[in-house]
Amino acid sequence: MSIIMAPKGLFLYTPLMISALLNLASEFKKSLDTNPSFPVLSISAIKNYILKGAGAPFQEQGRLIRGNIEVYVGFYLIAAIPIGMSNIMAAMMYWQMMRMRYMMNPIIQGAFTKLHNDIQGYLAYQYVPGFVGKAYGFISGGL
Repeated sequence: MSIIMAPKGLFLYTPLMISALLNLASEFKKSLDTNPSFPVLSISAIKNYILKGAGAPFQEQGRLIRGNIEVYVGFYLIAAIPIGMSNIMAAMMYWQMMRMRYMMNPIIQGAFTKLHNDIQGYLAYQYVPGFVGKAYGFISGGL
């Protein structure tokens, strides 16, 4: 709902598409469990993809990827404001939604932790000036 005001683009809808694929894989597996000779789903190549997609490792990895992309979409909305590809209201609504999701969803908490650790790793390079790390520490501490 929070991306309705944002510009239309494939990247913004990637988390929704990942969720749809994960849910479809689970539902198709349920259909195959009840009727193993389901017309299209029983083709061996399609059946293999459905069984892999409905498996626990793939579902968990898909949720982690979706959480990471949700965080990156928020930064995309902020970066797109100066060039006119986004607006302030869309970014504010999205980040408000992400605040709520952060409080309730451990996958989103993990995505923010991963991003924070990645940024700190990049700031540890010897060619990055010290004031950049201090500025990031000040900003991340305030957030």
